[in-house]
Amino acid sequence: MRDRAPEAAFDLVTLHNNIYYFAVEERPALLRHLRGFLAPGGRLLLTTGCAGGGPTMQALDIWSANTEGCGRLPEVDEMEGQLREAGFSDVCSRRLMPGESYFAFQGRS
Repeated sequence: MRDRAPEAAFDLVTLHNNIYYFAVEERPALLRHLRGFLAPGGRLLLTTGCAGGGPTMQALDIWSANTEGCGRLPEVDEMEGQLREAGFSDVCSRRLMPGESYFAFQGRS
């Protein structure tokens, strides 16, 4: 996705369970690049496990943090901040699984 030139032609871009495959410091630039694919008013929907969850999320966090080229699970506030840093507006998050740190994040181009 990073090699494709952005074309503002889409109403929705989605990322599901893969933000931790990118180093933490690379995420704002990646999100900014993805925003380039959105038509005016388009939305990004990102779902991911976040830091601070139960055993499954803790194991995923350890795995991703220790895998070359990847990064740890995001904190909720951190992910919202990275979306804003990438130029998204109307950023919000919502817990998807009661009792677990699995969230959906949205932002508008």
